[in-house]
Amino acid sequence: MDQHLQTCDLRIKLQRLEEPGCMSYSECLFVTCMGTLTVTLGTLVIVYGFSDAMALCIGITMMALGSFLTLLSCTLALCTASQNVQRAVRQRLEEAERDGQPRDWTEPSVTASTFL
Repeated sequence: MDQHLQTCDLRIKLQRLEEPGCMSYSECLFVTCMGTLTVTLGTLVIVYGFSDAMALCIGITMMALGSFLTLLSCTLALCTASQNVQRAVRQRLEEAERDGQPRDWTEPSVTASTFL
């Protein structure tokens, strides 16, 4: 019996190691801030150097790059949130299997706790 529990625990730990890792929330926030700063700088370059074609080109490029970084960080934040929800549901299922009790799936804490 004890050997079976150790095998199950090892299997669960290995499954968690195989999960793909997304960026943390602080990393997503950093990339979002960098993207927003890049868009702002690109806008400033366009506003202050509008008569120069090179400044216009650089400004548009900076705005496009900043927009891409912001979009990327939002996508990665959603990926992280999705993984947190999956992890929370998996932990609840594992707890239910250990306790041998049926779970009440109407409770909001399964998903609400991952976003707080």
